[in-house]
Amino acid sequence: MYCVVNNLDNLNLRSNVALTYLNCGYNKIASLDVSSNKALIDLNCHSNLIKNLDLSNNKSLELLNCGVNQLNFLDIRNGNNSIIHEFRAESNPDLKCIFVDDLVYSYNNWADVVDDNSVFVNNETECNALIIANNSFNLKLSVVPNPSTNFSKIDLGSKYANVKVVVFDSLGRSINEFSFPEIQIINLNLENFNVGVYFIKIHALNNDKSEILKFIVK
Repeated sequence: MYCVVNNLDNLNLRSNVALTYLNCGYNKIASLDVSSNKALIDLNCHSNLIKNLDLSNNKSLELLNCGVNQLNFLDIRNGNNSIIHEFRAESNPDLKCIFVDDLVYSYNNWADVVDDNSVFVNNETECNALIIANNSFNLKLSVVPNPSTNFSKIDLGSKYANVKVVVFDSLGRSINEFSFPEIQIINLNLENFNVGVYFIKIHALNNDKSEILKFIVK
């Protein structure tokens, strides 16, 4: 079904149970229900007003473009994420959590096509545990490489005194804590970490600068 640029604000697909292709981009659709379209392979709903998109019933999905919407909920836990070879969900500033089957697979394949504020999670508990902090360092910080299997590092851009570093798991539990009298590059030894999503809080106490970063161990 191809219905691009039609000024649509509603699309009822409940009777289209054999639908495999849908491109409804560049409309004004605020709600899209594809739960009845179990044969759906290709979904492009780019540039609409959609806030909630549940694709957990679409196990045949291979292509998804839901970028440039107003999403605050996206669930693609369909038990078959590994066959999705094209995925885009960028330009959804209110989308905090993207529910997926496999975190490592998602970050390895889709991290470049979601917003920086969006995080892949497995369940609602992980989503609720997320803590988002504003970056107050002079340099935009990042964990490199990310994902990683053994070692990563964070460059603060310059030396900071009296720095406290805390590592949390996806449930918000503190699993490691370090203090440095002065440091610029923070080296992370991840060899004993289980596969999963983690968060690191960096706080330069003397300058009252702090940030929380997410990183993946695979």
